Amino acid sequence: MVALNTPHAGTAAGMRHRLVRIPGPGTLIITALVAAAALLPVVQNSNATTTGYDIREMEHRKSDLQAAMYNAQMDIAKLGSLERIDREARTRLGMAPADRSFAVTVREPAPQQRQVPARYLPEEVQRTTAAPSQGLLDALLARLSLR
Repeated sequence: MVALNTPHAGTAAGMRHRLVRIPGPGTLIITALVAAAALLPVVQNSNATTTGYDIREMEHRKSDLQAAMYNAQMDIAKLGSLERIDREARTRLGMAPADRSFAVTVREPAPQQRQVPARYLPEEVQRTTAAPSQGLLDALLARLSLR
């Protein structure tokens, strides 16, 4: 008869007396770690895919820029041709070849011309080097402009 005095598990009285067990902090931490470990490959795959798309887009941009640079070089070559300059000078500007010419003698040597701007040259070419006959101290003073 003891069974008659206990409320049935399916009844409302039985539900009121049931305690809900809350998991401890250790269980919550372990669950979070397992969930993070399960999501890690998904996140890594997503990042790798995004990086691949970015690389492909940058490669397309690079090829477009190279094509534009090639076209610009072709335009420069066409505009700089002597035949075109001569034709433009005669037709558009109304110029003609000179009737007489004269020569001017310059006694100074021509400056050394560089084909590439100095900012693109290696540092060794830009620096002036001291003569081998100078001592170390003289070379340092010459570089510091104290001499």
